Amino acid sequence: GGRMRAVVEAVLSSNRLKLTIPAQSTVLAFSLNGVRAPAPARRGGGGDAPRDAEPYGDEALLSVRHRVLQREVDVEVVTCDKSGAFLGSMYIGNDPSRMEDLSVMLVRDGLARVMRRDAPPELKAAESAAKSSKLRIWESYVEPTEEELAAAAAGGGSQNGAGNSAGGAGARPDTRETFDAMVTEIEERGAFWAQRASNQATIERIQGALKEAGASAAPPASRFAVGTMVMCQFSSDKQWYRASVESAAKDGSSYDVFYVDFGNCESVTADRMRPLTPDLLSTPPLAQHFQLAYVRVPSYNADGGSEAVELLGEVLFQGMCSFRVEETEKGEGKGPRLSATIHKVTVYPKSDAGEASSSSSSSSSAPVSAQAALLQAGLALLHPRGSRPGPHRDEAVRSLKGHEDEARKAHRGIFRYGDPGSDDEL
Repeated sequence: GGRMRAVVEAVLSSNRLKLTIPAQSTVLAFSLNGVRAPAPARRGGGGDAPRDAEPYGDEALLSVRHRVLQREVDVEVVTCDKSGAFLGSMYIGNDPSRMEDLSVMLVRDGLARVMRRDAPPELKAAESAAKSSKLRIWESYVEPTEEELAAAAAGGGSQNGAGNSAGGAGARPDTRETFDAMVTEIEERGAFWAQRASNQATIERIQGALKEAGASAAPPASRFAVGTMVMCQFSSDKQWYRASVESAAKDGSSYDVFYVDFGNCESVTADRMRPLTPDLLSTPPLAQHFQLAYVRVPSYNADGGSEAVELLGEVLFQGMCSFRVEETEKGEGKGPRLSATIHKVTVYPKSDAGEASSSSSSSSSAPVSAQAALLQAGLALLHPRGSRPGPHRDEAVRSLKGHEDEARKAHRGIFRYGDPGSDDEL
């Protein structure tokens, strides 16, 4: 907690920076929390496809570099994602009593948009001012009329989320499962893994037992077979976690494993593996597989795919999220990863007060659901045909369509060259 002094070593994008913390002799990745600037151009190489800049993306990148590169700043960390990147606020200026929030500066200049409804008042005020002045990314912004707001409310909630079931005396009760969960791993195409909040005590118990077992267990005397549950020492933090063996080198020197309580994969050497004790085998895997309902997200190497993964990280790695299951389908394959049930869900980041943002609340320009965030950024297409027909699906598509239309009109993301066509082509 509290602010730390840091030096900005590199500006990787308008939202993501590489910092050194001199007091701790630490280098870390840092992302601005709760805002998103347009993506700059990318030349390609290193496995990444080249891309043109989103409108004002290069200007946003230059603005951040001009303000902070190779300079001392203050940072305040809010949370950390599973990849080790820290999320928070960055403050700049020579006078400690008059330092400015970099996120507010970008939003005020029309070079970033607010991504959370529970954002601080100064961020909301900065975005409102930029919209009123039609600055940069808001140059084509048109304030919705009272009639449009009323129509959106009558059509199944605001345009910000997937909506709740309409009320009324004859309304059927909503039986969809809802729960809180912590996202631990994000994949391509809008898929990710998460731990239910109700399992947090079990996870803490297992991690405590693994820490003790890992410190005393002897290295394996024989090879591990594919499908065996083991405990592995994760490369980033050197802690022990439960894992399933997915493949093995012919000589048994290394293995590909899946961490069953977190959803990520890694290649490990045999000396970082131990047999799992019987008491740790009895608890089923605690990471569950999810995919965003009603939208189709590009694959990682397709246009907009890597940006979609990055944006989902900004939206979902904020702490606990609220989940609503729209439908489920059985995984196809063997082992804990490929056979896991896929829950198609609507996800809402929770506010600092611990309450999920509700689509039935007052209209706001900041997206509520993860689906809305991707659609508004032009990094997904509505995909109603991928879900079962019914009133919930129809209501969700109605409430989300405004975000897709806005991105298409502004030529954001996958719409930068026009309409990409069918969602089956992503």
